Amino acid sequence: MKSALTEKLIPLISIVVGSLVFSAILSFSTIGKQVDLLIQNTVYTTKNQATDVVIVSIDSKSTEKTGVGLGNFATWSKNYWATAIENISNDGAKVIGIDILFKAETNFLPLEVVNELKLKKIKGEDKSELLDKFLEKYSGTLTPEVQNFKNSLKENSGKIVLPIVFGENEVEYPLNIYSEEISNFGFIDVSTDEIGQIRYITPSFEDYLDFGVKIYELYAENKYESTQKSGKMFINFYHKPFEFPNISFVDLVQGRFEKGSFDGKVVLIGLTNPALTEDKFFTPVSKGTLMPGVEFRANEVQTLISNEELKQLAPEYNYLFCLLTGLLLTILFLKFSSGISTLIILAFIILYYLSARIFFEKLIILPFTPILFIAFFSYVFSFAYRYFISDKQGRELKNSFSKYVSADLVEQIVKNPEMVKLGGEKRVVTVFFMDIKDSTSISEKVEIGKWVAQLNEYFTMMESIVKARGGTVDKFEGDAIMGFFGAPFEQKDQVLKAFLCALDMKEILVKLHEKWAKEGLPLIEFRIGINTGEAIVGNIGSVNRFDYTAMGDTVNTASRMEGSVNKTYKTQIIAANFENNTDLEMLKKYIVLREIDSAIMLGKTLPTRLYEIVCKSNELTQNLQNILSVYSQALNEYRQKNFEKAKNLFASISQVDEPSKVMEERTTRLLENPNRDFVDEQMNFKLDRK
Repeated sequence: MKSALTEKLIPLISIVVGSLVFSAILSFSTIGKQVDLLIQNTVYTTKNQATDVVIVSIDSKSTEKTGVGLGNFATWSKNYWATAIENISNDGAKVIGIDILFKAETNFLPLEVVNELKLKKIKGEDKSELLDKFLEKYSGTLTPEVQNFKNSLKENSGKIVLPIVFGENEVEYPLNIYSEEISNFGFIDVSTDEIGQIRYITPSFEDYLDFGVKIYELYAENKYESTQKSGKMFINFYHKPFEFPNISFVDLVQGRFEKGSFDGKVVLIGLTNPALTEDKFFTPVSKGTLMPGVEFRANEVQTLISNEELKQLAPEYNYLFCLLTGLLLTILFLKFSSGISTLIILAFIILYYLSARIFFEKLIILPFTPILFIAFFSYVFSFAYRYFISDKQGRELKNSFSKYVSADLVEQIVKNPEMVKLGGEKRVVTVFFMDIKDSTSISEKVEIGKWVAQLNEYFTMMESIVKARGGTVDKFEGDAIMGFFGAPFEQKDQVLKAFLCALDMKEILVKLHEKWAKEGLPLIEFRIGINTGEAIVGNIGSVNRFDYTAMGDTVNTASRMEGSVNKTYKTQIIAANFENNTDLEMLKKYIVLREIDSAIMLGKTLPTRLYEIVCKSNELTQNLQNILSVYSQALNEYRQKNFEKAKNLFASISQVDEPSKVMEERTTRLLENPNRDFVDEQMNFKLDRK
């Protein structure tokens, strides 16, 4: 018992440990992280319900140079900004975040700069009129409009947050001339992830808060406390790019907005015109569209206000889940077949993905690559173990039997090894024999190496057709092929499959002829005999060597039909005894048959109706249909012993139809001796005239 338990535990533990190691290596790699983020993006959904944040959008409407637009954004008067702040504040906004970096002030220069320029003029170093105009404009003092803007900032300093960015060595204040009026600043630096997207912010750095966090603290009048060990805050997106609730800046300045739009809310002012801003990013909900920075900040602030920050699964839970997943899946993979195991892993992936979507709704982001890699490596290692160790016997059986039986039979033998024992059963089958016409004379004219290569190509193509139609290739005997349909598996449409198989062979032979003609090889022809009836099928032979084959009178009759019957009637594909073993109406939908004659086969007392398999139904031409119709009339007259009429009808088509020529010659002999009991001495069967 201990040994058996050990034999099961060793591969189980080995596979799980190996899967964990490889999964960890790949998951922490750059490509692993990238794949994880890409899959995570597919579970992100937007809530479409931001209610606490409004954007004042500096959009294309606001920056138009004609119509209601305010013109070039870079040259806007500071009076516009003062008016905007006053309108927002008067409408009851709780916090105003200006997500704009004013990198230059067109109406102000430091006094020392102005004095330096004046000194150049006094010394005569620059006497241009341009300098005069420049000094007149830049007086070293604030213009009324700039002072107006500063006053607006000062009056609302308790509710306004301005952005800062970090330089190489220190914090940069782009709004230097306004900093004395404002005490609330937040940094707007963000980091992109491994796929170039922003999905989280760092709440604080050194002594400064993130821009959105600072806005939230003013709004909530409370400090933000991070719950993530990583120190990151993951954003829950409420709207896709360009879909966040907003009011155009120009409408705000010109008073075209509904009163109360800003009451009690956070108002963010920022650029949304893609042509004017570089502050735009890809996010998990971008779908290929860059999101303006102010919209990202709006989603961030709404996340904080709604207390819907996304959280990553704690590492200890992640490790435990990976271990349990590896154990469970490995046990299942070792227990079930590769086919069922494939369904299991697919079902697991689907269920895990659906679970990830549910967890996302609960504000938890599940990792993907660790679990997917665990599932993948558990599957691969389990399959490898079974293939090289536990399923060795099945593999050996498959390698042996695949050389001479159909793929379906191989799979059944692998699943049920007891099938290879000696024994058989009686079953209705459709047997075919296929032989090359005049192969002996052809082989004598062709160099042996080329002839063998040509035969191999021929046999390979024909064998593939039999298997494709669901048949079993029994054996190759010289230049002949024997096979059957209806065993080892029952096939209700075995006759149809056999007939279609024969016609497929006829089609492929035409293509082989085209190839062989170019190669200077002989164009071989074949004959096929197909017979349906009971036969003994099974593994026949000695204990050490046996074949899955069919035996009995049905097989022998098929062999005679391939040779004797085809030679007598100059046909290529002949069939018999299928009438009671198939749906004739269905058969006629696909196959064109011609009843050639009736004959009493060797060892039989009753005649057998013989049919030529002419072509597939969709290949029947009007000319061929006319020939078949005349032949049918002639055969009817022949059976009524109206030999003169039969002869004339056969003669009318004998130049284009070989069986008609044969029957024309026979009716001629019967007209000479109408009472003769005609027997074909060469072909070993008695012709029936009844």
